[in-house]
Amino acid sequence: MDAGEYEESWNLTGSLFQDQLSAAQWVQALVQVRQPLGELEDRDVSGSTSASSLPDAPDGEYMVITYASSFEHEDNAIETVTLRREGEEWLPVGYFVR
Repeated sequence: MDAGEYEESWNLTGSLFQDQLSAAQWVQALVQVRQPLGELEDRDVSGSTSASSLPDAPDGEYMVITYASSFEHEDNAIETVTLRREGEEWLPVGYFVR
């Protein structure tokens, strides 16, 4: 995503994510929300939490990672990435930035 390869980032997500959002919808969302932030300047992990259930998601193994991020046009962004275990892999199933 940081390189602007939005469609490729969708290809790397888990099935839970892909079942909810098409590649075209994902690209459109990132163009509207992520692209205006500009280039990433800094990103630090600010926390992580494991969970076996999340709101509006099936039970499973989840990891929610929060980042304190700085972008070209936004100094104090919070990024949240949710990963879900699928087989032997942890795949992204959620991304939010505020």
